[in-house]
Amino acid sequence: MQVTYTQYADLTEALQHFLHGVYPLLIVESTPGLGKTELVKDLFHTIPRHCWLSGRVTPVLFYTMLYQYQDCPLVLDDVQSLLDDKQCVELLKAVCSTSDQDSHVSWLTKTTLPEGVPHQFATSSHVLVLTNRWNSTNIHYGALADRGLHVHFQPAKAEIHRYAHSLVDPEIWQWFNQYLPLLRDVSLRPYVLAQKMQGLGLYWQHVLPRTLGLSEGEQCYIALELASPHSTIDEKLNMFLAKYPDMHPRTYLRIHEQLQKGDL
Repeated sequence: MQVTYTQYADLTEALQHFLHGVYPLLIVESTPGLGKTELVKDLFHTIPRHCWLSGRVTPVLFYTMLYQYQDCPLVLDDVQSLLDDKQCVELLKAVCSTSDQDSHVSWLTKTTLPEGVPHQFATSSHVLVLTNRWNSTNIHYGALADRGLHVHFQPAKAEIHRYAHSLVDPEIWQWFNQYLPLLRDVSLRPYVLAQKMQGLGLYWQHVLPRTLGLSEGEQCYIALELASPHSTIDEKLNMFLAKYPDMHPRTYLRIHEQLQKGDL
């Protein structure tokens, strides 16, 4: 089953359902930088025993970890090599059985297993997949997704901004709140970057605008607000035109009006 969630509250609820055993398989797909990994870590810190795999995972290692963490929740975080490997996907399909009984996982190839790892075992493990890319056209992916819930997580920038309120210093959040209408694409990463820079005593307000894909005019507007917060609009407009003599005054006024309206 596939669903699209646009709220962090809905994603959190789905993850909690997973922890309670509702889904044998939960796939969470989103663009990078939305905090899905950190959200899962926060929820899983109370789980005394679980398996977390990330990066490159071979079939033998995957089978071994399934055995070693028998009956425990399993998190696959950004393991594209695993998802692209037919053997690994077959193992996943075996684990994520929709039956009420424990799943039976087998290793019936000639490849040698580590000492003590059997060629077959039963497990009640449930699997959570965190990914930035799910190939729905791949027949093996489709057969796997049918065993659980596939969540497309697509929060709007206003929702990402709202969620960031609990993650960063109020000064940083207010800065983003002021200039959010200018941002085309938003993720949690620039919030976290600003938080780290602030913690190191660096001037994050000067650096951040250059990392957000803003135009030169927008960057200049923000720099003038930082340098001359008490100047009048006319004074700032004159400073803007002095820095960018080829720009039309309407450029500055458009930016100002956009921020005053607060349109996202």
